[in-house]
Amino acid sequence: MNDHSNVYSSEYPKQILNNIKHTKNGISTFAIEALFGYQDPLPENPMSLMNGYSVYSFVLIQNNKAVAANLRPTDLAALARKSELAFDMAFRHRYFQHFRAFHTVYQVILKIKEKISGTGQKEPSAQDCKAAFSHTFSWGKYRGKTPGDVLLEYENSLPELMRTKNLLVKNVDQYPNNRKLIAAIDTAATAFKNGTLKKEDNTADVPEETNRDILLYEGIWKNKTGKNDKKEMDGLEVYRCYKLTIKYQSFMDRFPITVIIENCFIPVKKQEDGRQNILTSQAVQKTYVSMKHSFTFEEWLDIIDTMKQAKQLFCNMVYPSMYKLALQCDMDNRSKAK
Repeated sequence: MNDHSNVYSSEYPKQILNNIKHTKNGISTFAIEALFGYQDPLPENPMSLMNGYSVYSFVLIQNNKAVAANLRPTDLAALARKSELAFDMAFRHRYFQHFRAFHTVYQVILKIKEKISGTGQKEPSAQDCKAAFSHTFSWGKYRGKTPGDVLLEYENSLPELMRTKNLLVKNVDQYPNNRKLIAAIDTAATAFKNGTLKKEDNTADVPEETNRDILLYEGIWKNKTGKNDKKEMDGLEVYRCYKLTIKYQSFMDRFPITVIIENCFIPVKKQEDGRQNILTSQAVQKTYVSMKHSFTFEEWLDIIDTMKQAKQLFCNMVYPSMYKLALQCDMDNRSKAK
């Protein structure tokens, strides 16, 4: 391998992307480093490729201060899928908003045209139409359909519907609930004869969008293990800890994806089984820092794609040597078993 130490240097050689925003509070810089490592020369499971310390390191810098958090590569697939679903949800909502606006304008133009030409029909009664679709048949050819559905979906169905009504009337003493269906048939038949029967347009009932948050990722407090991440404060041994949250905030927001990174020095209690208990109730509050950085959908999907590529390229790089090692281990195990 060529030695490039004299001709090339980089402060962040494993950085895979950065994103800079000019906000009202100054410049916000977001960056990701792919801190991947492969298994030791003689790993127990060479085909696992990445070691347990591999992470995407998220860094946010604002006003000469920095916060950092890690995302494990194993969490990337779920984050990518949730991001795609959020994008799909936003796209459909925006499409519907445009369609509803166009539909409203079209209806207004149509009514004006009918009024001028004198061909406009009597407006249907909303109450009548609703009643015609209020009860369904529980038997026979039209099972699951309302009287209004039958008249709109089946050609020349009015005579048969009236015969069904007569049958219901004959048995009304034995089945009192028939009265509701009889009333629905009468309402549907009257509206149908008047040319006013139509199913209620439910698109107007779609609720307006609200500024709700959808969590794409919510981590728990974790501690860093670097040499500068352990300190003595207020008589306590504390570690730099972080929490990462990624959320989708609003359909109509220009920057709907927000990454929030929280840092704080917190005592960490190591348990006998090796697990670590982060004592958030004893956090040194004066060290708490929270920063956020927002992205457009296009920016965020590109970030997800870049993270996927970095992971795939790393695995492609180490796979041949790890597979060769796995084959050798397998052959050695077979030889020992003989």
